[in-house]
Amino acid sequence: MGTHHRTAIASGLLFTVIGAIGLGACVSDTAEMPPIPDGSTPTPTTPPPPLPELDAAADAADAAIPPLPPPPPPKQDEVTEQFGIFVSANGAPGAAGTRAAPVSTISEGITLAKAAKKRVYVCASTYAEALELLPGVSIVGNMDCATDPTKWTISQANTIVASPTSPAITAREINVPTRIDGLDVIAPAGNDTEPSSIGLLAVNSTGLTFVGGKIEAQSGANGKNGEAPEGFLANVVRTAEPPRANSACIAGLGAGSPCRYSEGGALVNARPEIGLSQGGQVTCQAAGASLTAAGGEGGVGRLYRASQGSAVPYAAPTPGKPGVPDVTPAQPAGGASSFGGTFGEGEYRVGDGTQGGQAATASAGGAGGFGSAALVPVPTEPFMTFASSGGGGGAGGCPGRAGTPGRGGGASIAVLTTRSPLRLEKTVLRAGNGGNGGRGSFGSAPTLGQAGAGAGAAGAPGVQAGASGHGAGGPSIAIVHDTTVPTQVQCQLAHGAAGVSPGEQTQPGTFPGQPARTIPAATPAIAQDTFKY
Repeated sequence: MGTHHRTAIASGLLFTVIGAIGLGACVSDTAEMPPIPDGSTPTPTTPPPPLPELDAAADAADAAIPPLPPPPPPKQDEVTEQFGIFVSANGAPGAAGTRAAPVSTISEGITLAKAAKKRVYVCASTYAEALELLPGVSIVGNMDCATDPTKWTISQANTIVASPTSPAITAREINVPTRIDGLDVIAPAGNDTEPSSIGLLAVNSTGLTFVGGKIEAQSGANGKNGEAPEGFLANVVRTAEPPRANSACIAGLGAGSPCRYSEGGALVNARPEIGLSQGGQVTCQAAGASLTAAGGEGGVGRLYRASQGSAVPYAAPTPGKPGVPDVTPAQPAGGASSFGGTFGEGEYRVGDGTQGGQAATASAGGAGGFGSAALVPVPTEPFMTFASSGGGGGAGGCPGRAGTPGRGGGASIAVLTTRSPLRLEKTVLRAGNGGNGGRGSFGSAPTLGQAGAGAGAAGAPGVQAGASGHGAGGPSIAIVHDTTVPTQVQCQLAHGAAGVSPGEQTQPGTFPGQPARTIPAATPAIAQDTFKY
């Protein structure tokens, strides 16, 4: 795989890097929403009528979806139990949700407000919770409930939603006018469980409006580096045996000897055969894996008897047997480095590398040496000769085991939308840094083959594992959207730095004659204010 940059755009989008850090202003709309009144001139109001539920299936079409008109801002004279449920960090779970008895979490306030067809008023404080928005349940933050607990007022104090999980706020099927005022939303930094930090995730939501406050994502988590596994340990069962001369037969060929011949005949061969020299044998042991390798047996040795007074002819050598296995596996393919993370249906998937291959068997054992290559007289028997067996071959080496690939870095995204033309007014949208991609690995080292005995061949060295690829860095983007573009009015957008994608890395062959292995560079990530996938 080459090291050139690669980019593709589809529902599974692949990233190309921009490493800058920037701040951009939103595009202004022609019609700006009026500011929230300070309550100095109360306006008589009546309870709002129930809002109709829309057909979510119709709103989920892939084509561009026009946003619904935003709901009106809250008024001070509506900050009563008639219109809302009240939330305070000093409240109590299961309370009535009134000013005198507020509930303690925004999530509980949303549930009560949905049932009562009201909005939620939230006292300025910090709330450590993730929010799941509901259709038609608007939220008003920045309420001052400390000055006069009996009269909550709209203020400039901050209501902070410091979520322990990502996304910090999730909006699904919000297809009736729903307004979120004055929340400072902070998503946590990425971690091993959820590597990306996402402030707001909106899916199939045409009626959602955010006004004021901020939506902020922290940095994505760095991807883990790949690791080499425990390598195979070559346990020696036996070493290759040297050539055998069958000294027991040579020492005595009397009656009852296994090497006794009947008298007469010209040349007696092929019987009895001297015992074969065994090849070496090893077992390759690792956690959850076991392989066996053996060298070939040496060629047979024989006793020869000629008629008295006749010449002893030359004995043709007999070849040794091949090792087991008798073929060394091909070098396994390496894994791929990531082309980048992908956006899908309301999510970001980190760009992991892929794992390299590894051999399924040990390398070929060495063939045994030739037997019967030379005739030697038997001292105690006239006209009797013997030829030694060939030496055993060495066992083949154990293969390297593939390591794990590098993991992709997490993304940092303030707002991620799918089929959600939400409206953002005077909101600060800030992304942190993308996480760095993890480096791939070359796996564990193979082992050498055994030496052969005598003329027995050595076993081949174990085959290297294929290298496992790098993970890609994560992106840093303030707003990520599909074909439905959020409306932005007097917003501020900022992004951090893209996560670093590891570059090309090469390692020379483990043993002489083995090829070098290369992990290609991972595709760089991007860093920008807005991005369409």
